[in-house]
Amino acid sequence: PSIFYARVLTAHCNLPRVIHFSSLCDVILQQALKQLDPHRVGMEVTVVQCMRPVQDGVIRSLRENIGQSTPPWNRETDPKIMFLGSESLAGFVVTSGRQLAIENRQKGMSRFPVQWVDWEESAMGYPIMRSDLIAGCFLVSSAQPEYFVSLDRQKRIQYYAELLSVIFEPENFYPLQKVALGHMPTYDVQYKYIATFRQ
Repeated sequence: PSIFYARVLTAHCNLPRVIHFSSLCDVILQQALKQLDPHRVGMEVTVVQCMRPVQDGVIRSLRENIGQSTPPWNRETDPKIMFLGSESLAGFVVTSGRQLAIENRQKGMSRFPVQWVDWEESAMGYPIMRSDLIAGCFLVSSAQPEYFVSLDRQKRIQYYAELLSVIFEPENFYPLQKVALGHMPTYDVQYKYIATFRQ
């Protein structure tokens, strides 16, 4: 809705830099859930961001940055940090710079070498880009199969990804040719390290 665009742009112009990105992500993801899953059949929406390169300027991995969900997912009681690579839908989308919708889990497992999480039956990713530069992708997972067959839903996901591109800082965008993702361990393996990282 136009009133939502106005709200986001007003916040974009007025929020302090320290809370700018996280606050606007929350606003956009809340609206995305409200519009894409109005009957709360089960959805998770996530902003996946390129990990800053260390020395050679090459992007080796992605990280789930901010997400929101409706049951059976529960982001509030089960916050997670997950690194993604070439084995993921997000990895394919970021590497190619193109959207991809996977109609159902069975078809996805046979056609695309991606990891699936609990309750995820269909998924779609849309790149977050400016021109030929990429910052990550907008990832949407549904507990319902065939949820992203609708072209109208795909278009709405595109609009949310384009709106997210506005709130990223210019330094968070990288040339597509600098993306060379590695293969990341499964979430269960990652969690053993991440759970005790701060200690």
